[in-house]
Amino acid sequence: MDYFHVHRPLPGVFHLEDPRGVFLTLLAGKERALLIDTGMGIGNAARAVRELTDLPLTVCNTHGHVDHVGGNYQFDRVLVPPGDLKIIREHLTRHVRELLIDMSPIIPEDFQRDVYLDYAFDNVEPLALDAVMDLGGMTVRIVPLPTHSAGAVGYYVPELRLLLTGDSVAPMVYLVFEDSCSVEFHADFMEKLRDEIPARWLLSAHTDRLIPWEEIDTYIECARAADINQTVRGRGPLVFDYHGRMFFYESKKRPGETAILVFTRDKLGSAT
Repeated sequence: MDYFHVHRPLPGVFHLEDPRGVFLTLLAGKERALLIDTGMGIGNAARAVRELTDLPLTVCNTHGHVDHVGGNYQFDRVLVPPGDLKIIREHLTRHVRELLIDMSPIIPEDFQRDVYLDYAFDNVEPLALDAVMDLGGMTVRIVPLPTHSAGAVGYYVPELRLLLTGDSVAPMVYLVFEDSCSVEFHADFMEKLRDEIPARWLLSAHTDRLIPWEEIDTYIECARAADINQTVRGRGPLVFDYHGRMFFYESKKRPGETAILVFTRDKLGSAT
């Protein structure tokens, strides 16, 4: 059984899903390839990528949280948003890596436990936020998305009108971390993003669905309607020590579209 399930939402786009629903995205142009995020590091992401392409490869992260940078140790060089370089070390401690192993439903036979636990972050470099990556017939531009984490970024492919949003713009967004923005800022930022990026689609890091860009209106509507009195306590399975308030919302303007926002009391309405 393969560790990663590969989705192909658009030409040249491979959305790799691990057993816990965390996604890495491979963009393959005519001359180069770009891997965005590396997952939790239990599965062999490097091998999975090489089964899909033999093109020269660049590896980047959307942000520094454990489920997106855990596989960084499998690559020679990884470009990390500079604002999240510190977060990687804070979130991917040896203790957290041990927890990731313990909670993994599948441990592949070729998993190198000691290599994983001893990873020392010596292969990470800051991503240039003004970089334009030419993959050959496909270009990729960096888009700051400072909501889920202060240094988070997305990757925009104008030829496909596709924005890869990581955890910052998605059907379910966590704003529970120390450097997450306020709900108010999140709504304001998404409105600005919607008006400035001529996207047609977005792909997030925790769903296999190719999401129409117009659905961002539902996420904005959800953030504008967020009410601490209409929430329940909760946390996701990968958010170890961050308990928040989950706000479930169905759009009034677009019936059937839903969104979930997770925040803490002090994050509601406090501008950053």
